Amino acid sequence: MKKKDFRGGLVWLVFGAVLCVESYRLNIGTLHNPGPGFYPFVVGLTLLLFSFILLFSSIFLEKEGFTEKTEEKSNKKNILLIVFLLLLYAIVYEYLGFIVSTLLFIICILKIIERKRWLVAISFAIFTAAFSYVLFNLWLNANLPKGILGI
Repeated sequence: MKKKDFRGGLVWLVFGAVLCVESYRLNIGTLHNPGPGFYPFVVGLTLLLFSFILLFSSIFLEKEGFTEKTEEKSNKKNILLIVFLLLLYAIVYEYLGFIVSTLLFIICILKIIERKRWLVAISFAIFTAAFSYVLFNLWLNANLPKGILGI
């Protein structure tokens, strides 16, 4: 069992549970008429889901040889590169628009940081940008910038 993953999973589990309870007390409302606690409740549920996954993997998957045995050191170069890419994303977001800037950002993260193949990076970027566009622009009616291409 990886003790760091297990402890981290427990911390996020408690935090997610507290967030769900407190946001429920704020009145989560309904899906079509959300209350002030709706978004924090969804975030709390997401934290609970990911903490369960982390706890499960720290307990069971290492025993079966699915996790790496060596601890990786923090790569400061990647952290600085991610911060730079986030700043660049924020700068070009209005000019290029939501879809184009999100596509480029996801492709850069997956190619430079994760070193994924082009097909994987482009496919995931298209899926992420399309899903985000449908969620925020079509379903939630958020005004996303169209950019120079008009999309």
